[in-house]
Amino acid sequence: GQLLFWAYMQAGLTETHARIAVSVTLIGIAAVLTAFKVFDNIAKLAGAGTIVPITGFANSVVSPAMEY
Repeated sequence: GQLLFWAYMQAGLTETHARIAVSVTLIGIAAVLTAFKVFDNIAKLAGAGTIVPITGFANSVVSPAMEY
């Protein structure tokens, strides 16, 4: 997350917009990884680190959608 923040700041975003962009990017990455069934493998290795609010939210929204 911090690397993304620095990248967005270097790209010229304000601090507020960079923070928003990081959140959106993390949600998008988690959703795509869940869709390709990679997130679960990462969760097995990382354990509770994958249930942080942002990525956990994306996973909990995309998983049931994929099953349906």
